[in-house]
Amino acid sequence: MNKKNINFNKQELVTVVGLGFVGSAMSVAISTSKNKIGKNNFVVYGLERKNKKGKKLVKKINKGIFPFKNEDSSLEKNLKNSVLNKTLIATTDKKIINKSDVVVIDIEFNIDKKNKDSKQNLNKFIKSISQILFLMKKESLLLIETTIPPGVCENIIHPELNKILKKRNMPKDSICLAFSYERVMPGARYLDSITNFWRVYSGINKKSKLFCRKFLTKIINTKKYPLKELSKITEVETAKILENTYRATNIALIDEWSRFSEMAGIDLYEVINSIKVRPTHNNIMYPGLGVGGYCLPKDPLLAEFSARNIFNSKKIKFPITNMTIDINANSPFEIIKVIKKFFKKNIKDKRIIILGVSYKEDVCDFRNSPTIQFCEKIRRDVSNVFCHDPYIEYEKKNNIIFSSNLSQFKKSDIIIFAVKHSMYQKLDVIKYLRNSKSLIIDTSKIINNSMQKKLKEKKIKVFSLGKGIT
Repeated sequence: MNKKNINFNKQELVTVVGLGFVGSAMSVAISTSKNKIGKNNFVVYGLERKNKKGKKLVKKINKGIFPFKNEDSSLEKNLKNSVLNKTLIATTDKKIINKSDVVVIDIEFNIDKKNKDSKQNLNKFIKSISQILFLMKKESLLLIETTIPPGVCENIIHPELNKILKKRNMPKDSICLAFSYERVMPGARYLDSITNFWRVYSGINKKSKLFCRKFLTKIINTKKYPLKELSKITEVETAKILENTYRATNIALIDEWSRFSEMAGIDLYEVINSIKVRPTHNNIMYPGLGVGGYCLPKDPLLAEFSARNIFNSKKIKFPITNMTIDINANSPFEIIKVIKKFFKKNIKDKRIIILGVSYKEDVCDFRNSPTIQFCEKIRRDVSNVFCHDPYIEYEKKNNIIFSSNLSQFKKSDIIIFAVKHSMYQKLDVIKYLRNSKSLIIDTSKIINNSMQKKLKEKKIKVFSLGKGIT
């Protein structure tokens, strides 16, 4: 396929495989892409598995309902328009891949510390890619967005692609292969974080790079956010891992400084704010309950996995990265020590309300939530644990009640602000406390000066991360 043979003037068909938090939003972004005369560039098919969960996702999207609660009104609006205009159709039929010009991969690749050297999930991922490659047509592009260990595309997927092309009697390089990781941020800028943000990409050869660039240019606002091309796919895979490892390490660093600040009786937020004025240090993190979400808890593990399982080397060690993982995994449990110290270990009959379950403010993503990790641990010491989150349906699990209805909870001895949801900014927390001997724990500086003054008048103690008890 020569450059001149790539016809981007026609309305292409794109299949997005996987309709999770990334794939569903990516499908909307692609389906709303228009050319200079206002015509849609693509018809998008969102492909899901034929199981109960997959069918539920497909049904919602085809009704114009975004499958995950969120604060981005533009996402729902654009989804409805795409469904109405038939530029976005969700399906469980794999045959649509046969007709697709571009296939975007947004399926999960999971790894955890307990099984960090297990190849099971990698083999499962490669098997899925192989099945897709057997269905793809000539002169099409396989674009992988899933976060994977560095080296997977070049050392495993590309050789597998060549084998499949040979079996199918198709010319070499007749299917292009590229990688470009997503930076989707659920929340108020959910859709905007796809179309108005920087992208890094690469392809297995020049033709693949060109194909990928042409495709992304039609979706991303490249005038404001130019695409960054790297020479090798492995470099792009590494960029995603290093990017998230850096952020996770930043968070872990603040965890230990929070302990110091609490001991010294200083306000770490004020300290950090004084540092942030320096442009070179403006991304230093604030204290928090812990690390959650899909990426940060697992992505740092992928570098060592890659060294051992892709490049067959056990010489490369990751001491700082592994320490980061351990610190962040234990971070939520530091609060338990605070509670036990305040109540002199007598906490069995205490009642706790935890405000915020999702891993991030104003999103409904509960994956790897530090709140849930905290709940599972504190439940061993406390009988009554209640969790509130505006984005969660009622659920009872391991004698812990999760609900969006705060009024159903009785007054408690301990209230923990775990996530900085907007609704908590104006919450009159006093009416949910049992008495003046109750304790409030603020993990994200949610309590403002006005509320702090009211609590002080009631002689209610507040423990703030990075500050201590006031």
